[in-house]
Amino acid sequence: MLRCPARSAVLATFAVLASLTGIAGADEKVLSPREARALEGKEVTVEATVQAAGKYKRGTAEHHFWLVNAKLPKTFTQDTVYVAIPVTEAKKFGQEDLDKLQFELFQKYHEKTIRVRGTVRLEKDEDGKESRVRIDVTDPKQITIAK
Repeated sequence: MLRCPARSAVLATFAVLASLTGIAGADEKVLSPREARALEGKEVTVEATVQAAGKYKRGTAEHHFWLVNAKLPKTFTQDTVYVAIPVTEAKKFGQEDLDKLQFELFQKYHEKTIRVRGTVRLEKDEDGKESRVRIDVTDPKQITIAK
């Protein structure tokens, strides 16, 4: 096979652009929350439809925003994914006002199927019986709307 410097340069440029735009991950398997459970500690992409969103407080201080594919944030099933966005990352999401960001997140993602990329953590319920998948998001690029 003949090597063409111009072709190699174009392919190298495409590879860089693809990695910057997320195209490179197009072949990566998109998992359900149930499938992601088996990959605790691994970085994966999970797909789910957001049914509720809100803000979690620890004591009197806001701790993180959440998106969940269940009607209630305290739902712990094998099919639940809990997406947590620390309030310290609010600026990255284009909003410093935490109440406005909570509303914007709800409007943007409610009843939409999203893909979220991050490291799988399993969170136990208060009784320690059931667990759900949790993914912490520190960059808006980790969440995309699938449909």
